[in-house]
Amino acid sequence: MLQLEEELDEFLYDYGYQLVDFVIAGKGPNRIYRVLFDHVGDERLTLEDCSGMAPQVRLFLEMKGVYNDKCSLELSSGGLDRVLKRDRDFEKFLGREVKVRYFDGQHKATLRGQLASFTDRMLVIVPTEGGETVQVDRGSVEKVNLVPNVEF
Repeated sequence: MLQLEEELDEFLYDYGYQLVDFVIAGKGPNRIYRVLFDHVGDERLTLEDCSGMAPQVRLFLEMKGVYNDKCSLELSSGGLDRVLKRDRDFEKFLGREVKVRYFDGQHKATLRGQLASFTDRMLVIVPTEGGETVQVDRGSVEKVNLVPNVEF
């Protein structure tokens, strides 16, 4: 699936978008393909973006031999709490508040704080509650999400 995900990312990039996440749910011919994507720049994704890309993504998946008429396709924005997976995601949201779920060696742990920096091996987080900066090995990370910053 990793190769398909990379190819889908390249395909979306040709249209000015980037893949946020790609999930295949279910087994057999009745699979659900969930494509979460965003603009390459800072533009917000619209309903028109999703509906406009649906036929192209469907055709792409058909040409890859993984999609048929019994499958379902869902396209949407990554959302306010979007997942961060790639270096470009970490670069784009550097300085933003994130929630990191990772394995600390013995237990699953969750850390919430500002994404201060990153390398190909490490995330550096300044905890929201204060305290010392934490370095999290990217190999131990289960998931990183943005923490929505919504003001009313």
